[in-house]
Amino acid sequence: MKQSILKRTAAAAAACALALSAGVRLPETVQTAKAADMKIEDFSLSDLTMTDPYCTNAFSKEISYLLSFDTNRLLCGFRENAKMNTFGAKRYGGWENTLIAGHTIGHYLSACAMAYQNPNLTGEQRQKLSGILDALLSGMQECQRNSKGKPGFLWAGQMKDQNNVEIQFDLVQQGKTNIINESWVPWYTMHKLIQGLVDVYNLTGKETAKDIASGLGDWTYNRCTSWNQQTHNTVLSIEYGGMN
Repeated sequence: MKQSILKRTAAAAAACALALSAGVRLPETVQTAKAADMKIEDFSLSDLTMTDPYCTNAFSKEISYLLSFDTNRLLCGFRENAKMNTFGAKRYGGWENTLIAGHTIGHYLSACAMAYQNPNLTGEQRQKLSGILDALLSGMQECQRNSKGKPGFLWAGQMKDQNNVEIQFDLVQQGKTNIINESWVPWYTMHKLIQGLVDVYNLTGKETAKDIASGLGDWTYNRCTSWNQQTHNTVLSIEYGGMN
């Protein structure tokens, strides 16, 4: 049914485009048609089942990859910045060992949440993913409660100033963007983190994810509402992605 509607919609759109290019005036009813009239409905990831061998093989490998991560290593940056026990874990390399650490965990949270919804997941795999998410959320919430920044702040990026965990955000407001020793897209990284938490809440119903995201939302609101127009312009000249 949905495919039929989409095909009819595409055909109608093509016909309208052809008519307009030919200078034909369309009936008023066609010109004012709304998407709502087409009765297109959303559906969840749990409504999709993969059967193609290539896709199921790729999905199986992706799940194995997601389950291979060490939660203590993913949490390491957050714990370091909150002056908490890292349990002997070391940060992962790449992004997680730079100014934008925490970026990876945002993507990882989204990936785990989406995988959790997939019908191709076995019961054992779903249970393992749930355990990983619970461990990450518990660790992140503990770090947020012990944050060395303002209330609600949570951050894993490397700190060039051990006395100011929010320094990257301060420097962006000043227009400083040296990615080696000043600031490297902290708002973009924060967006990934918040989006990951939102995905976990929406797709798994885990309340802790919503609570952490709410705290970050409050922190974001309190910081941004103090900006004047010049600060807005400065930040937007550097970071114009999802957070803005």
